[in-house]
Amino acid sequence: MKFQKGQTLIEMLLAIVVASFLLVALTAIILTTFTNINNNQNDSTALQFAQSGMEYMKSQAQQNPVFLSNLSNQGANFCLGSTSITESAQGPTPTPDTNGNINPLQQCSSGTIPPAYLLVDSIGQLYLRQVGITPNGSPCTSGGPYTNYLVEVSVGWHDNKCSPSSPLDSNYYCRITTLDTCISNTNALPTSGF
Repeated sequence: MKFQKGQTLIEMLLAIVVASFLLVALTAIILTTFTNINNNQNDSTALQFAQSGMEYMKSQAQQNPVFLSNLSNQGANFCLGSTSITESAQGPTPTPDTNGNINPLQQCSSGTIPPAYLLVDSIGQLYLRQVGITPNGSPCTSGGPYTNYLVEVSVGWHDNKCSPSSPLDSNYYCRITTLDTCISNTNALPTSGF
């Protein structure tokens, strides 16, 4: 009769420890992958919101030669709510002005964001879109009788690395995507009477 050796208890424990380390490492890789996919999706949505916001600012500047000047004279950052039917906001639509128009821009430098100015994507993630306007901001230096404006559209969202606070607080949105461009009032379309 042959004598057969079996696995010792130490070998079994060593195999369990190695398998546990591999399982923990694999779990960490999977969680990191899902987090990165989620962040990339949020970043892509934020970029789309930033692009549509920039298009809105350009179109308003072309239609009204004093649009950017009026905003920069107010000296604040603005929240930019929904500007099209493809963008939905968290809260109710802002109240129309006396002409029946809804202004998607509102000053929001105080830190408190009206819910109607928070954009929301298809899965309910909130985004804060802000616009900053700086006359002659670098590299947008003016030439001739016209003023160049540095227009920055930033879109922020919240994830688990942001400090927890209220979604109505501007500090809640610590992940930020920004687009900037120079817009000159020379690009404005002439209005009647010019």
